[in-house]
Amino acid sequence: FGCGLEIQSPSIRSTNGDADIQQSTGIINSALLFHPQTPTYKCTLVFKGNAEEQVQITFLYFNLYTPNSNAKTDAERIMSTKNYLELTYEVRSTAIEKQPFSKAPYAFTLQYDFRTDLGLGSMNGERNTTTECYFILFRSSRQKVGNIQSPNYPGLYPRMIDCYYVFYGVDKEIVVISFENFDVEGLPTCEDESSDYVLFSNYQTDDRTNRKFCGQLKPLQPIRSESNYFRMTFKSNSMFDGYGFYAHYQFINSGIYTELEEIAD
Repeated sequence: FGCGLEIQSPSIRSTNGDADIQQSTGIINSALLFHPQTPTYKCTLVFKGNAEEQVQITFLYFNLYTPNSNAKTDAERIMSTKNYLELTYEVRSTAIEKQPFSKAPYAFTLQYDFRTDLGLGSMNGERNTTTECYFILFRSSRQKVGNIQSPNYPGLYPRMIDCYYVFYGVDKEIVVISFENFDVEGLPTCEDESSDYVLFSNYQTDDRTNRKFCGQLKPLQPIRSESNYFRMTFKSNSMFDGYGFYAHYQFINSGIYTELEEIAD
């Protein structure tokens, strides 16, 4: 037995009326997919946004039956790379059929959101929408301190994503970035073809320092710019999944920062 549910963003001008749900955000639980007459079944949830949107899925409750007690049962918050996401829910155990959803231990509840900001809207940066990649600008004239994060943090970041975090300070300022969490998957060399990575540059192109981090090569110490301009690139490929990063940034006078370093030494 098969079943399906199509959830569509209201920003799509649908003419065929195929969507079962058309809302920008909502909650779905497995009771909607319950079939008391069928012991085992498979259901597909299809999420469709417009060309500028990604689909974000957050599991509010997740407890599905598994015969392997060592199996990973937690569900990660996920985000699609494009505007389409398909989830398959397959019931193979009759345990879920023996009692109503309100009492069943085996079930899930998820929240879906069609987003255009990759989950980065809380960073209070200025987004440049003229570029194909996701480009965020932070100006010290607007905010001296703040936080930055990877797309969909603290969930898994999407694959095939390019994000640029650009910092502009006033004259004689530098920016200092300190990472609280860092889980960007990659091989030791952090090569483009084989790794996701975070790259820092003091120029609008990659500079000679090539401060690139991924995998076990983590930014354990604060990263500081050489001038009032700094660019951080986050790039993911089609191979790996990780939880990304969460960091704090601060614009500070370069002279004061040098004095603080000398005191610390």
